[in-house]
Amino acid sequence: MTASTGYNFSAEKSNFDNFYYNKLVGAFYTQNKDRFEYSVGKGVNFNLGIGYTTKQDIGFELEGSYLMGMKTIGKTDYFVSDVFKKEIWGCFYRINPSIYLLRPLKKLSLKLSIGGLMGFGKMYLNQSVTYNEGMPGFQYENEFSGGYYLGFEAGISVLYPINNQLNLFVDVNWINAYFSPMRGRVTKFVSGEHDYTDILDVWDREFTYSNSVDKMFNTPEEPANMLRENFAASSIGLQVGIQWSLWHKEKNKEEKVD
Repeated sequence: MTASTGYNFSAEKSNFDNFYYNKLVGAFYTQNKDRFEYSVGKGVNFNLGIGYTTKQDIGFELEGSYLMGMKTIGKTDYFVSDVFKKEIWGCFYRINPSIYLLRPLKKLSLKLSIGGLMGFGKMYLNQSVTYNEGMPGFQYENEFSGGYYLGFEAGISVLYPINNQLNLFVDVNWINAYFSPMRGRVTKFVSGEHDYTDILDVWDREFTYSNSVDKMFNTPEEPANMLRENFAASSIGLQVGIQWSLWHKEKNKEEKVD
């Protein structure tokens, strides 16, 4: 079994325009200038796994993890005094089935692994505008959920034995993934000094994703329809953890479970 924690940094960033989800904000400042780069795959990881190693040092592992996302923050100045601020992050539960090759060295062991990655969770997007040196503009916050988090992972680990049952390890991994939500909603909409969140129509407050859209604009009592999108979730991570064997006998007699 393994237990580890670490941090994943953004990789292969994607981008979208300012006020990408701007049904309420209207057409204000949606040009491509200074597009906001992001990845919702960065953040702190907590991981638990169980694996099985054969006599030939080939193994199989199933790992579960929780990604506590960290915000990507961007600011853009327009017309000298107008400031746009964007924040995006996500929190996800993930499952990673993988196959690995273990190579014992003199005092260490090297582990190479590759596998799939799937999960679920939520993504958050906050956008705001401040006008004229402090005059309040808009605060616009969204939550995205449903759908799936999908990709694959490759990693290399170095294991250091403490005793016959326990190893310390350092792992470097690369994740190529995306998050494809099925729905979203506005959790906050403030214009000037007024909070309009609780009085929004359903169309203004909620939206759904699908592979094709017959009509985008529904009645005020129906959510808006939008084409399904994939949001970047790729990352490069560094993890530190421990591995302990549930049983471990001589290699020529029995295989082991880690």
